[in-house]
Amino acid sequence: LPWQHSLWPLASSNRSNFCTTGRRRKKRVLSIHVPPGVPEAHPTFVAEAEQVVPRVVLAELPGGRVAGPYRAVITAGGRLVGELSPYFGTNSANQNPVFVDVRMPAPTPVPGQVSVLAARGDVSYYHFLTDVLPRLGLLEEHGPAPEQLYMPASLPFQRQLLELLGIPTERVIDADQVRHIKADLLVVPGLPDPDLKTPPWIVDFLRSRFLPPELQRVSGRRLYVTRGTRRGNRVVTNEREVLRALGGLGFTV
Repeated sequence: LPWQHSLWPLASSNRSNFCTTGRRRKKRVLSIHVPPGVPEAHPTFVAEAEQVVPRVVLAELPGGRVAGPYRAVITAGGRLVGELSPYFGTNSANQNPVFVDVRMPAPTPVPGQVSVLAARGDVSYYHFLTDVLPRLGLLEEHGPAPEQLYMPASLPFQRQLLELLGIPTERVIDADQVRHIKADLLVVPGLPDPDLKTPPWIVDFLRSRFLPPELQRVSGRRLYVTRGTRRGNRVVTNEREVLRALGGLGFTV
């Protein structure tokens, strides 16, 4: 399977065989406030005070494919597009795990247009919320989203969020049930947050869709959400000490 990182060489090729693209969001530099704490101006926060959010593109791939739990986007000519297929722990498109998956089923043909919302890690609530759903916002900036949406919908929280968005199950091709598809036209918005920087527009989009307009923010209440004690859940190792400190500051766990 050939590969390339950037989408634009494809766009400059024969469009009828490859893809058409439009820049949806330009690269941005975010300035993040360094929070107060002890020690003051901790190097970890200072190092993250300026963040670069890469561009996000929108692509149309006639005869395009999406493969595996890696959500690898492949052109009709069999070329993986790295810009549309980022994956954890990889530095280049040729490191995508799809290259070593020997159990990949043959693609299921899907007539018509299909939008790709599925993304790496979408089994996680966080990634489903910040990587998958904002891709719908990117599509809607371009116009009405295609009727068919390729995204996971097997887990309860995924179905609940789709219901809150008013997306009927009839529109969804469950990416966890149909692991490999080939569409007449694959419409692929880039990943909104490939480097986990959570640009502000993502938060604004989610608030606009999920918060009732009549909801009023109540100031003054402080909440601490624990990650629990489950292994592999990135627990806070000294959480008991953290809770003792927060208890005196009016936090509710």
